[in-house]
Amino acid sequence: MLYVSRWSGPEQAAEFAAIYARGLETRYKNCHETGGDAAKTKSATYNVQTLTGKHAWLTEQGPIFMDIEGDTVLVSETLDQTVSEQVEQELFGAAAGTR
Repeated sequence: MLYVSRWSGPEQAAEFAAIYARGLETRYKNCHETGGDAAKTKSATYNVQTLTGKHAWLTEQGPIFMDIEGDTVLVSETLDQTVSEQVEQELFGAAAGTR
């Protein structure tokens, strides 16, 4: 699944992203946020009201990538990282590069 949405401002995009991230735990049995350091893997439980930047989760159905930049939210579920990065590059430009 590929989902892109544009909001009335960065705050609204960040609020939506936090709500979406909190929903991952109920949608997937095994959902862990991953980062550059695998030792920092954590549950997708978010108590924050906003979420910005780049995030990645690993689930039993595949990876989930989310990028929140300004008023735009990009989410890819179960697409491989290469495809997700290509879409991110097209949407956000050269600065989107790596995770």
